[in-house]
Amino acid sequence: MGAAYLAGLAVGYWSSKEDVVKNWAIDKTFEPKIDEEQRSKMIKGWNKAVKICLRLGKRRLKTEQVIGAVAAVLLILVLFRGKMTNEK
Repeated sequence: MGAAYLAGLAVGYWSSKEDVVKNWAIDKTFEPKIDEEQRSKMIKGWNKAVKICLRLGKRRLKTEQVIGAVAAVLLILVLFRGKMTNEK
């Protein structure tokens, strides 16, 4: 069950889990199209970015520094999205 359906349950949009199941349908599926070596390299980079963000979160930073760090992580996600999945 996705986050949007859970949020709908929380605010009363859906009356029950059964109501969600009746209205749920797969819109898209994704299949990996990268090899194991590339996947491992990308995960290693992702983990490094997370560690950097966690370290930044422990320090008092200026708003611009936080925005810059978040923007860098988002850019990585956008650049690698097409390489990680094959949208069907």
